[in-house]
Amino acid sequence: MRQNEVDDTKVEKQDFLGHRKRVKNKYKRLDLRMLDDCELLELLLFYAIPRVDTKKIAKSLIKRFGSITGVIAADAEAMQYEKNLGDNAFLMFKVLSDIIARIYLPVEKNVHIVNNWASVVHYCQFIMGFSQHEHFMILYLSKKNVVIFYDTIHGTIDNVAIYPAEIAKKAIVHNAASVVIAHNHPSGDVTPSEADILITKQVKDILKAVGISLYDHIIVSSNSYLSFKMHGII
Repeated sequence: MRQNEVDDTKVEKQDFLGHRKRVKNKYKRLDLRMLDDCELLELLLFYAIPRVDTKKIAKSLIKRFGSITGVIAADAEAMQYEKNLGDNAFLMFKVLSDIIARIYLPVEKNVHIVNNWASVVHYCQFIMGFSQHEHFMILYLSKKNVVIFYDTIHGTIDNVAIYPAEIAKKAIVHNAASVVIAHNHPSGDVTPSEADILITKQVKDILKAVGISLYDHIIVSSNSYLSFKMHGII
């Protein structure tokens, strides 16, 4: 390599490191929620991608997933098509997703559904609402309406196979008194379909036959939700 090429490389490296330092210093001076999503994601990626321009990657991710929350909550399958993300970035997003999920639905303490209903809804929105595939979640509750077990069934773009008898069987195994079911609509429209109403009735009827109640069925998107109970559907 010629001397002038070496000098140019040094200058580029200095500019690169200088930019990262400026972004970090800017963030230190600001209160929370002051950076836009793209800048915050660029900063976050510094710690997973050490020698690449993360600004371009951040812009690409925000354009595809809509927001930094959408990026963190994105399916692993969707993320694998991002060429400039390595294992460190994938792992970082998974860790962040796990932390956020635990904030909404802690694993170290009992979660009372009635007292923490908003958190339960936000948990379902975060876990499923941003996905381009349908998912179905079942929360099994004790007599005191505390979550004792939960399960998730993964589906395709527009369908997820639900077997009411299996839900009832697991409810019995875990000695549940009631059940909450939830699923997402990738379209973003949380209006229940005829199929949604039918499967809700089937689950409710089979649970009732074994002395277990259906507490609610909620449909979520990334920014909205619908409660069958609140709308008088069940």
